[in-house]
Amino acid sequence: MTWPGSPRFPAEERPSRPLTGRERQILELVAQGMTNRAVARNLSISESTVKNHLRAVFAKLRVTDRTQVARLAVRGGTAPGDAPAVGCRGTPRDGALTS
Repeated sequence: MTWPGSPRFPAEERPSRPLTGRERQILELVAQGMTNRAVARNLSISESTVKNHLRAVFAKLRVTDRTQVARLAVRGGTAPGDAPAVGCRGTPRDGALTS
């Protein structure tokens, strides 16, 4: 899987700083269409923690909204259908958890 900051991204789209593992997990789930609440449930963190991580991702990728960040993730190989982030469960959009 290729992440933003990898050689596949043009220089102007590479992160200003590398994304952390958790930021990459959240980026992948957002790119799959999950809401902040669904991401929080899937990663067993609070919704405000998801928002904090997303702010960091937005800053590092120099974007202003989730549509832009999802577009970059899809272009970087994090499209729905790729392997899920480690420790993630559930489905896009509805936030349903699997056992």
